[in-house]
Amino acid sequence: MMRLILVLGLTGMLFTACKDEAAAIRGKDLSKEIIAVKDLPLFTTCDLLSKEFLMKEMNADDFTFNSKNGGSSETTESCFFQWTTASKPNAGVMLQIMKNAFEEETPVWATEYINGMKAGNAGTATGSEMFKEFDGAGDDGVYSNKLSQYFWRLGNNYVFMLAFNLDNSEEEKLEFAKELAEETMTNFKARLKAFENE
Repeated sequence: MMRLILVLGLTGMLFTACKDEAAAIRGKDLSKEIIAVKDLPLFTTCDLLSKEFLMKEMNADDFTFNSKNGGSSETTESCFFQWTTASKPNAGVMLQIMKNAFEEETPVWATEYINGMKAGNAGTATGSEMFKEFDGAGDDGVYSNKLSQYFWRLGNNYVFMLAFNLDNSEEEKLEFAKELAEETMTNFKARLKAFENE
């Protein structure tokens, strides 16, 4: 009997913790309000872009499509999507979602992160790279064709990143990025809504 009471008590605590976390974001505008990192959910990134959507948008071969988790931490979740096209046998894209890993020191980290890239404070080991404006999704974004990376933020709560392994032109990759970013945000917001209503 005592064991049953203990199990029920622990289950109740877990249920309450989930409710508390959902309550922290319920009804909040994540573009304007900064939410404590511990209260922000990180969803499985591989679920935000479907196989069917990518095959249609990227002309992927059904028989070679696969996705795999690219690793996660308390503040980061990633997924690699790989496929074959007629011109690129190892085509792919990585989708990453990041939360603020420096919450106490830099509460407006997402804004500073994007602005830093705009100012040329990012790049490779061989030099800095100037990023261009990316208006595909979110509140503000940047991209580098040279690095094939596309970033956008949702307020100061999340930063999203797409990185391509494609031989397409800058214009084609930019269009792909906008389509994938829009689909990512549609699915991300749907999951946020479901999380709020749990």
